[in-house]
Amino acid sequence: MARETTWNDVYAVADRFRTFDQPWAIAGGWALDCFLGEQTRPHGDVEVAVFREDQQRLREHLSDWAFEVAIPGEGRTEPWPAEEWLALPHHELHAHNDAFELPHLECLLDDHDGEAWVFRRDDRVTREREKVIRVSETGLPYLAPELVLCYKLPIFGDHDEADFDRVHPQLAPEPRRWLRDAIATVEPDHHWLDEL
Repeated sequence: MARETTWNDVYAVADRFRTFDQPWAIAGGWALDCFLGEQTRPHGDVEVAVFREDQQRLREHLSDWAFEVAIPGEGRTEPWPAEEWLALPHHELHAHNDAFELPHLECLLDDHDGEAWVFRRDDRVTREREKVIRVSETGLPYLAPELVLCYKLPIFGDHDEADFDRVHPQLAPEPRRWLRDAIATVEPDHHWLDEL
């Protein structure tokens, strides 16, 4: 079983991406902790989000890493051949490098239509690109918490409920409204709407 990850792992990944010349952000549970300014629960991995259009630049940046792509709905991965372009529904990459401090990294491909981020599960949900990535007080780029919570639909486990309970009271009014509208679009009967 993989070890739990720490802030040291997050900063090691950030250091590795400092020279990546395209937008990138810490994603998943660690993004929520970047927003909150503290670690709130154990994390099994570190996730990094990049835009789909930059997938080959990602491979070049991590040229000493081996990549696998997750096969949607099948719970397995397979090697990602060089030069293969990944279109939807593929969005999750697993990178491996035993020589790195954190030997496993999950990379997520986000989509946009030019000016706006587009939710890969429902393209009716969009967000201005300048609101997609925030920067923590310690300089870590992270995916905006309202987007991370949106990605947790449908809920995958108790940790998702706990993440929502911790984060949504801290959202400013505009991101809170955006999240409410996004959930109402994707899952209009979702119980999180009662809290928003």
